[in-house]
Amino acid sequence: MIGLVDLRRFAVARSLFAPTTLQKAIERLGFVQADPIRAPARAQDLILRHRVRGYQVADLECRYSTLAIEEDYFVNYGFLPNAHVSPPASEDSRRSAGLAYSKTNRGFTRIRS
Repeated sequence: MIGLVDLRRFAVARSLFAPTTLQKAIERLGFVQADPIRAPARAQDLILRHRVRGYQVADLECRYSTLAIEEDYFVNYGFLPNAHVSPPASEDSRRSAGLAYSKTNRGFTRIRS
């Protein structure tokens, strides 16, 4: 049976890694949960601040249009590398859930369905 100390070491070694670029961090994580609630901070900012070199609050949103990522949801809403997205299915599922967004040079623009 694995002990708590070993389990903690295993989890940290696989989820915390040396700071890298925003794109590489999202690719390595595979999915970054997004949350608009800022108490204590938005989930994506908490997740990325220790994993992306020089990350500042809202960097993900500001750089979204330049990254090879998409918004989608699995159980939770978030961001994932383009390689993990099936465009027809994800677009339909986002629209049916009222979660359709469009990439713009300014970041996010809500699309009213």
